[in-house]
Amino acid sequence: TKNRQTETNETMQIKTSYDLVWTSECSYELRNRKVIEGSSKFVMKPTDVIRVEIIKIEEAKLTVKITSNFSDKVAEAEINKI
Repeated sequence: TKNRQTETNETMQIKTSYDLVWTSECSYELRNRKVIEGSSKFVMKPTDVIRVEIIKIEEAKLTVKITSNFSDKVAEAEINKI
C-alpha cells in the first residue's frame, strides 16, 4: 500500500511487514520490520533502514536497487505485486 509493504519469502518461509516512507517519486525506505508468519534469524534494530530505488516498472513488476544503513551490500531484485 502507500504506507506499508508486506513481503512473502517462500524460500525462508517467512512473511514480513514494513512501514514504507516515500523519499522521492522513485525511492522509498522500509522501517519497523515485523514478522507476521514464520521465524527469522535476522533481527532488525529500530534504527535499521532499508532503502529501495525503483529502476524499472513493467506492468505489475518492479526492478529495484536495495541498500541499507546496516550493510555495504547492494542488491537488485524484482518485486511482483500480488
